[in-house]
Amino acid sequence: MRNIYSALDIGSDAIKLVCGEFIHGKLNVLCAEKTYSLGYQNNIVSDKDELISSIKRLITICSEKLGFNIRKVILSVPVSYTDFYYTEGKVQIGSEDYTVSSEDIISVLKNASYGNIPATEELIQAIPVMFRVDSEETKTPLGMRGENLFVRTMLVASDKRFIYDFIKIVSEAGVEVADIMSPVLADYANFENTLDGKTGALINLGNTSTSIGIFSKGIFINSEILNLGGYELDRDIGLKYNLKRSDAKFVKEKFALASVKNASNREEMSLTDKNGEEIVINQKEVSELVSNRFKEVLKLAKKSINHLTKKEISYIIVTGGLTELRDAPLVIHDEFGNKARLGMINYVGARYNGYSTCIGMLLYFYSKLRLRDKEFCMITDDDIDTLVNGAREVTNDSILGKVFGYFFDN
Repeated sequence: MRNIYSALDIGSDAIKLVCGEFIHGKLNVLCAEKTYSLGYQNNIVSDKDELISSIKRLITICSEKLGFNIRKVILSVPVSYTDFYYTEGKVQIGSEDYTVSSEDIISVLKNASYGNIPATEELIQAIPVMFRVDSEETKTPLGMRGENLFVRTMLVASDKRFIYDFIKIVSEAGVEVADIMSPVLADYANFENTLDGKTGALINLGNTSTSIGIFSKGIFINSEILNLGGYELDRDIGLKYNLKRSDAKFVKEKFALASVKNASNREEMSLTDKNGEEIVINQKEVSELVSNRFKEVLKLAKKSINHLTKKEISYIIVTGGLTELRDAPLVIHDEFGNKARLGMINYVGARYNGYSTCIGMLLYFYSKLRLRDKEFCMITDDDIDTLVNGAREVTNDSILGKVFGYFFDN
């Protein structure tokens, strides 16, 4: 079975979609695209029809590039709508030779989850922190032998109304939600292999919000959302030079630097302002404006980290679309020191830090399947034939349905 999955990340500025295939455990990006997010601001649906149209537009773009329809996606749910619960579970190993099977793993996760979240919330993730087969601890119990299987797990839950409304919107856009993830945990999946045994912070700098997650020895322990991000930089540039937001964003992304160290007084850009008058923007001047606001965001994130944990921080990873600013690593180092680094998303076809959440969702979903010894593909045999043979015909049918399930046993 081909391991092909798609991840959809709906943000206030852009909607991102990444389709990838795992071959010998390595992710190969098949398609990565983004489009403007209309009808969704500050994690709130402001216009349902516009949001559905935005999602449809992105799905169509990616489907046309792939040559077949994207029918299922993993969906991100904003941290501001999620709660976290730590629980434990235990089951007896059911096989005659006392070997842990995928069914045992699913059963113990269900045991740890049952009755442990409020009735008003929906379970969206059951993340095992550590398994124990009798007295031996492990993260991969499949195939081990013993009489009892224990698990310590983190349950991620969200308000049912928000979840159902969000799934309905995506379904009305013509795609089925196969699984749901928290963006903070998805971001962590990009870097977890280098962070085991340490306590640190992961910062995602978005357009209208900045998320901070604290992890200790691979365990998520706390988070916070700051309601500021790249939008503030666009606004500052727009106000100073009387520019439309699209032009201000262009200046930020293509001309300004995050640090004034390398900004030039001789570099200039000509634009037309809102009044139709031509203006000249100096690179050093606009970079000072951008740098000051970028530093403010990082300082507030640093303050938040100190509030969220008293443990010594061993690392700080900063990712997200705003880190695509030129010379962003210089400012990150200035504010956080040697413990900080830029979290680069460096997959062929998706070399853009704004895809961090999508890529992380794909990595986590694949590891979730491997742990449970399950196979699953988000495209049909006909789609695979199209992918392999290069047929260009794309049908317009879509699939609407319920969530695939947390434990992959249905």
